[in-house]
Amino acid sequence: MKPRKQVPPRVDLGKRPPKRIVYLVHLDPPYKHAKHYLGKTNITVTRRDARHAAGQGARLLQVQAQAGGTWHVVRTWRGGDRKERQLKTRSGALYCPECHPDDWQPGTDPPKKSARYLTRSQRAAARQAREANRQKTGVEITGARELSPGELFPAPWTPTPEQEQATDAAVRLLEMQWQQEGHGMPVTEQDVRAAAREDAARVVGRQAADGWGVDRIINHHDVVSQELREAVTSQGKAYADEYTLAAVQLIGEMEREPEPEPMPRVNPAPAQLAPVAAGLAEGTPHPQLPGWQARSGIYQRAAAEQDQRQPA
Repeated sequence: MKPRKQVPPRVDLGKRPPKRIVYLVHLDPPYKHAKHYLGKTNITVTRRDARHAAGQGARLLQVQAQAGGTWHVVRTWRGGDRKERQLKTRSGALYCPECHPDDWQPGTDPPKKSARYLTRSQRAAARQAREANRQKTGVEITGARELSPGELFPAPWTPTPEQEQATDAAVRLLEMQWQQEGHGMPVTEQDVRAAAREDAARVVGRQAADGWGVDRIINHHDVVSQELREAVTSQGKAYADEYTLAAVQLIGEMEREPEPEPMPRVNPAPAQLAPVAAGLAEGTPHPQLPGWQARSGIYQRAAAEQDQRQPA
């Protein structure tokens, strides 16, 4: 085994002792493809190295010890998770003064916004994507063909009714501003809110006249309110708030159906009951109905008169 060159470790801890330290370990000899280990600790590097030696640290150093190898710390930096992620965006060998005694990287530059740590599988996928892009060949145009009008002029974007209504509201606010600026008058919030109430009443009234149901009107104005909430100006926001409140109020009045008028009570005509003649002697004539006599406590028509009323 080639003797290791005695290089003092590079220490970049500053004047005050930091609370967190990032350290670089050089493996002797390398374990398969791994030559370095980069880690962090909130204790001293000596105590952390002792834990690694006891098998209580990184898995890489555990298998290195089982294989009979050793390691030693060659670099330290002030910092924690963010510093570790910054350094892991590049190979640890670039920071090692033993692997690159003349052109080792300090690793003290601020991290780039696009720099991020990639795992081995992610690096392999990125490498395969780069190789696939290099292998792509140019497309050879063998001949030209005539394009249809649809291909030359694709169909224009067709807005939905809700988007058209939101656009009309924005145009109306601009027109109000232009008209009042021509007369030297600013557009006030009261003017904007009044316009929103007018628009809500006009749209809801037209929809009700066209036979729209309450559920359909609610769905329409929910989408319109979402489109109007994308306003960025104070006047647009005021219009959106007032329009939503006015639409909700108008739809609520539509949902309240009028109470049905009470039906007049009609007293049924009393049934014509047979006159009662309780307590009268049998055969007592009725005082008002000729031919009726008291029998078994009620008035009954005489048998002779009943025969006369029967049809021949």
